Amino acid sequence: MGMNVLKRKSSVYMFATTLLILFSLCLAQASSPKIMNAEAIRVPDDYPTIQAAVDAAIAGDIILVASGTYYENMVIAKSLTLKGAGSDITIIDGGGKGTGVEITADNVNINGFTIRNSGDGIHLHMCNGATVSDNKITLNKNDGIWIETSNSNTIRGNTITSNNLCGIFMEDSSGNTISNNAITSNVYEGVYLYDSSDNTVSGNTITLHDNWAAISLESSSGNTISNNTMLSNRFGISLYEDSNGNTIVGNTILNSEYVGVELFYSGDNTFYHNNFINNSDQVYPSLTNAWDNGVEGNYWSDYNETDADSNGIGDVPYEIDTPNKDNYPLMNPYDKTNPIADAGPDQLVVKGTTVTFDGSESTDNLDIVNYGIVNYMWTFTDNAPQVLTGAKANYTFGNIGNFSVTLNVSDYSGNWDTDKMWVNVTETKLIRDVAITSVTPFPTTVTTGDSLLINVTVANEGDFSESFRVTVYYNSSVVETKNVTSLISRTDETLNFNWSTTGVPGGNYTIKAVASIVAGETDTEDNEGTGDKVTVKRLSSTISISASPQTIILGNSTTINGSISPIRVEVNVTIHYRRLEGNWSPLKNVTAGADGGYSYEWTPTTTGTYEVKASWPGDATTLPNESDAKTVLVKRPTTNIHLYAAAAIAVIIIASAVAVYILRVRKPKLAQQLRERKL
Repeated sequence: MGMNVLKRKSSVYMFATTLLILFSLCLAQASSPKIMNAEAIRVPDDYPTIQAAVDAAIAGDIILVASGTYYENMVIAKSLTLKGAGSDITIIDGGGKGTGVEITADNVNINGFTIRNSGDGIHLHMCNGATVSDNKITLNKNDGIWIETSNSNTIRGNTITSNNLCGIFMEDSSGNTISNNAITSNVYEGVYLYDSSDNTVSGNTITLHDNWAAISLESSSGNTISNNTMLSNRFGISLYEDSNGNTIVGNTILNSEYVGVELFYSGDNTFYHNNFINNSDQVYPSLTNAWDNGVEGNYWSDYNETDADSNGIGDVPYEIDTPNKDNYPLMNPYDKTNPIADAGPDQLVVKGTTVTFDGSESTDNLDIVNYGIVNYMWTFTDNAPQVLTGAKANYTFGNIGNFSVTLNVSDYSGNWDTDKMWVNVTETKLIRDVAITSVTPFPTTVTTGDSLLINVTVANEGDFSESFRVTVYYNSSVVETKNVTSLISRTDETLNFNWSTTGVPGGNYTIKAVASIVAGETDTEDNEGTGDKVTVKRLSSTISISASPQTIILGNSTTINGSISPIRVEVNVTIHYRRLEGNWSPLKNVTAGADGGYSYEWTPTTTGTYEVKASWPGDATTLPNESDAKTVLVKRPTTNIHLYAAAAIAVIIIASAVAVYILRVRKPKLAQQLRERKL
C-alpha cells in the first residue's frame, strides 16, 4: 500500500513538472520579442489608414505609404520604419488638432512625408534612436518637431517651415543630432534647446525668424552648434540662463535684425571660425567667453584693421568688451563648404543652332554676401577641346553627335564642385514629346472611405526613349505619383492608380493626370489630361441617446448620453427636449469626445412627462443625423405635510382599534370579574 502511494505521488510530481516545463516554454515564447525579417506593409493596399498599418505591424516592419493625403493623428509605439512616397505627394493632415505623429518607441524611422495642420507636427516622447528625415513639416499650431525627454535621435534633411511656435523644440534631452535641415519662417525660434545638453546642431539653414532667434539655448550646456547658416533672423544665436560650456564653430550669422550672438548669464562658451556679417550688433556679451581657439578666431564684417599675418589673421584683436575679445580675427570669411554646381538640363538641338549653357542655378552657402561662386568654367570637345566661362555661355556646335559638357564652379574660398549635362546635336530636328492620352476613373460615384481605380494612358510621341513621372490629382490634391522608365518612342503604356477617399470631403472632383516635362520638350500642352468627374458622397451616420434614470423626482438629475457612429471627435451635438407631444426646443449643446460619445446631466425644473433626442450637423465627410426620442418622467416629491397627515390618520386608526378592543373585549371581561367578586 505504501509503495502504491509513493508511485502515485511520483506520477503526479512528474506530470506536474512536465506541465510546468511546457508552460514555461510557452510563456518564454510569448514574452520574448518577435525577431523576424522585416515585412513591407502597404498603405492603402493592405490597410486603408497609416494608423491601422502601424497597429497591425510588429517591431522591425516597414510601412510603405503611397502618395495621397491621409487625415490622421498617429501614435507609433513600436520600433518600425514609416516611409512615404515623397514629401511633396504623401501628406499627413492632422485636421487642426492633436499631434500629427507621436513617437513613443525606440528606433523609429519616419521619412518622406508632409506633416501639416496638427498641434505639434512630430512629438518624440521618451524615445531613443529615432530618425526623422526628408520630411516637410509645416503649418502646425504648435512646434514643428517637439523632442521631449528623448536621447540619441537624429533629425536630418527636413524642411520645417511656418509652424506657430518653434521649428524644433527640445527639452530635457541629450545626445541628439539636428543636421542639414531647412528651417524657415516659424513664429518663434528655429531651434530651441531647453535644459538639454550634449546635443549637436549642425549644417542647418535657418532663416526669417522675425520675432526670435535662429537658435536659442536655455539652461543647456555642452552642446555643439556648428556649420549652420543663419540669415535674416531677429537674433542669430541666443544663450540664456546658465547655458555654459557650449562650442559654437563654423557658423555664418548674417543680417540679424538685433544681435548676431546674444548672451545672458552664460559663460565659458567657445566661439571660433564663425562669420559675423552685417548684423545690427555683432555680440551682446555676458560673463566671460572664449572668442578664438588660441590660433584662429572669427570673421567680423566690421573689423577695420588692414594688416594681417601670412595666415590671414588680423594683427589687432577684435574688441567686444572687457574681458571678451577675439585675439585672432580672420581677415576673410571662414568657408569650408563646397558650392553645388548645376549645369542645367540636357539639350537637343539641330546642327548650326546656338546652345546656351546656363549654370545660374548653382548655389553656394555664402552667395548672398558676395563671397559665393566667383568662377564658372564649361569644358567639352567639338573637333577640339573647348573652354567657356561665365554663369551663362553660348556655343554653336559644328558636328553631329552627343556631347558631354562639364561645369566646374568655385567659390571665394577656393571650394569647388562639378556637374555634367549632354547636348545632342542632330542633322534635322528631332522631337521629344510625352503626352497623357486618356484618364479613366472607375467607378465615378463612391462613398467617403471607398477606393476607386484611375487608369492613365501615357504615350511617347517623340523620337527618343523617355523616362518621366506621372502624377494624378483630384482637384489640386495628389492621389499618387508613378515613374515611367524608358518608354520606347512611338509607344504607349497604361498606368493604374488607386485612390482611397478616406478623409476626403463629400463633393465633385476633377481627376487629372500630369506628365513631367522631359528635357528638350516643346509641346507641353498634351502633358496634362482630364477624366470624368468623380462624386464622393458623404458617409451615413447614426446618433444614439439614452436617459438614466428615466424616472426622477423633481430636483434630481438624469444623465443623457449617447454616441455618434462612425466616431466623430470634437463635433457639436445638440440635445433637444419637449413636454410630451409639445414643441421641441434645444436643451444643451455639447461636444463629442475622443470616442464619439457625449454626455449631459439634466436637472428638470418642472414636473411632467418629457421626451429628449439628440442631433448633430454632420461634417465634410459624414451626413447629419438625429436620434430616436427617449421619455423622461419627472414626478412631484412626497411632502412632509402628507407624512404628518398619514401619521395622524394612523394614530386615529390605532386609537379606534384600542377603543373597540376595550369596549368589545376588555369591558365584558371586567364585568365578569365584578360578578364573580360579588358572589
